[in-house]
Amino acid sequence: MKKRNVAAISLGILAMGLCSVTANAKSADMVITADTYIADFGQTVRSFTLENVPEEAANVKAEDFVISNDLVMAVQSTQGTEDVQEVSYENGKLTLTVGEFRYLPSDFVVTYAGDQNINLSFTKEQVDTVHTEIADDFAAYSEDGVNYRLYIPENAARPLPMVIWTHGGGEKGTDNWAQIAANRGATAWVEQFGDVVVLAPQASDNWDETIFEKIRSVVLALVEEGVVDAGRVYGSGCSFGGGGCLLNAQYNADLMAAIMPICPSMNDETMAAMKSLTDMGVWASSAFEDTFPTRDDCIYECIQALKEAGNENASYTFYASAEYLPYGLGTAKIESELANEYHHSWVLTLRNEYGIMDWLWSQTK
Repeated sequence: MKKRNVAAISLGILAMGLCSVTANAKSADMVITADTYIADFGQTVRSFTLENVPEEAANVKAEDFVISNDLVMAVQSTQGTEDVQEVSYENGKLTLTVGEFRYLPSDFVVTYAGDQNINLSFTKEQVDTVHTEIADDFAAYSEDGVNYRLYIPENAARPLPMVIWTHGGGEKGTDNWAQIAANRGATAWVEQFGDVVVLAPQASDNWDETIFEKIRSVVLALVEEGVVDAGRVYGSGCSFGGGGCLLNAQYNADLMAAIMPICPSMNDETMAAMKSLTDMGVWASSAFEDTFPTRDDCIYECIQALKEAGNENASYTFYASAEYLPYGLGTAKIESELANEYHHSWVLTLRNEYGIMDWLWSQTK
C-alpha cells in the first residue's frame, strides 16, 4: 500500500494581483487582434496583430516590447517566457509573434519601450478581437436554463460520432466559454479525429437533472436529424467533470456507447454511478498520487465491481510520476503543488496516452 500523505489543494491557479507595468491608453485608431488556440493548459496566445499603426512601426524590433503577465501557476508558469519573439510590418499592420502564454485567465500588459513618438502599448482589455482556433467553431446555446457549446463539422459524411465533454470545477459559471477554453477537453476530439460532434455543457453549480435532460434532448434531436450516429455517443470529462461524466452516463445510459472519465470526483454518488455501468465500456484514468489521495483506490474498487458484474470492457490506467515529465508536469518542489500537477492527468489522456482516446473511438453500442 502506498503512503498517503498528499495534501489536497484547490485546482488550477494562484494569482498575484495586477501587473506591475501599465500601458498608456491605446491609440484610438489602432485595432488589435489576438490569435489564440487551446493548448494543454488552456487558451494560449500565439500572436497579436496591430492594424492602423503608423509607418514608423516598420522599424520596431522585438526587443522593444515587454510583456508583463500576472499569472502564477503551480504548473506551466509562463512568467519570463512570453516576450515578443518576432515582429513583421506590412501596409499599416504590425504582427507580434510571442513566446506563447495563457490568454485565459491571465491579465497582461504589452509595453512598447522604443520610439516614444508612437504608441504601440496595450493591455488585455484593449484587445478588440480574439480568434481561437477550433473553439470559435463551437456554436453557443442557452436553452432551458442550460448553457452549452456544440461543434458540428461542415461537409462531413453523416451520421457522425459524438463526444459529450463535462468540464472541471474551475470552469463552473455562466460565460459559456470556459468549458471549452480551459483545456483541450472539448477541442482535442476535433484535433484527433476531425469529423466528430462535440457537446460541452457548462454547470453553474453542480451537475444535475436539468443538465442531463438537456444533454439528452440535444443528442436525441441530432440522432433524429441524421447528424449523430446513435451507436457512437461517448462521454468524457475531468475531475468535477469526470464525476459529471459518470452521473450523465448513469442518467442517459441508454444513449451511451462508452465513457472515458479522467481523474473523476469520487464520492458515494459518483462511485454508485460508475458501479451501475455494467453494460457500458468504461476506461478511467488518473494519477497514483493526486490531490485526492484515495482517488485511484476508489476507481479500482469501481472497476473491479464492474468486472465482477460481468463487464469485461471496464479498465483503468494510473499514471506513474515519471509519465508526467514529458508534459512539463511533476517537477514542483512543494508537495501540495506536486499533487496538483499530478491531478492534471487529463493532459496525458487527451494526448492519447495508452491509446485511450482511440479505444473510446472504436466503441459501439
